[in-house]
Amino acid sequence: MDKSEIGNFIDSNLKRGLPIEEIRQHLLSQGFFDYDIKEAISKLNLEEFSPKKEEKISPKKNESMEGWDKELPKDLTKDLPKEVPKI
Repeated sequence: MDKSEIGNFIDSNLKRGLPIEEIRQHLLSQGFFDYDIKEAISKLNLEEFSPKKEEKISPKKNESMEGWDKELPKDLTKDLPKEVPKI
C-alpha cells in the first residue's frame, strides 16, 4: 500500500466498523509513520465536515388562491339549526 492510499484504507475500515486505534496500529505495524496516519485522518475529517455541493432546488411556483373554494357547498348555513337551543 502506498502512502497516498492511507486515507482510503482508514475510511473503508471505519465503514466496516473497526476502531480507529486498531486501524492505526495496523498501519504502524506496516511501517507507516504516525505523522502520515494523522495527516490522512485530518484530510478525512476535512472532507467529512466541508460543505457539500448541494443541488439547487428551484422555488415552487406561487399557486393562485383563485378557486380554492370550488368544492365547498354554496350555502354553508343550510345544515345549521334555525334556532339555537336554550340551555
